[in-house]
Amino acid sequence: MTPPRASLSLTVLIFLSVYITSDLLYKVIMPLLNKEKNQATAGILVVDSNRKIVSLNRKFIELWNLPKHVVVSRDDEQALEFASSQIEKPTSFIKQVRELYWQTKLEIHDIITLKDGRMLERYSQPQWSDTKYAGRVWICREVE
Repeated sequence: MTPPRASLSLTVLIFLSVYITSDLLYKVIMPLLNKEKNQATAGILVVDSNRKIVSLNRKFIELWNLPKHVVVSRDDEQALEFASSQIEKPTSFIKQVRELYWQTKLEIHDIITLKDGRMLERYSQPQWSDTKYAGRVWICREVE
């Protein structure tokens, strides 16, 4: 089983966002990223090194049924707590996610079973700026 793939242009935009100044990021790159990621078939979440949500697309919000207050907060911990309430095994889910944030070099590719019977394929990898950890990208899609 291969990890879910975002489009090439989306992958390039995510990669570039780690290496550019914040002014350029918010004026030029983020509008392009937002357009591309909202057309993606996978749910995409980008979190910085402080676990602040930098970006997410509509599909991610839909897959996880995230309420507006969680999305607006940009707080990854809030999103994690909400998401875990939908998982069949929430304790192991939270433990695994926290381990990925602590062990920044790790990647994950697995299947998550939700309480409503849906299964989500999950892929996550760290993002780096030179040798410094810059955050993490999460990609999820529904398994049919």
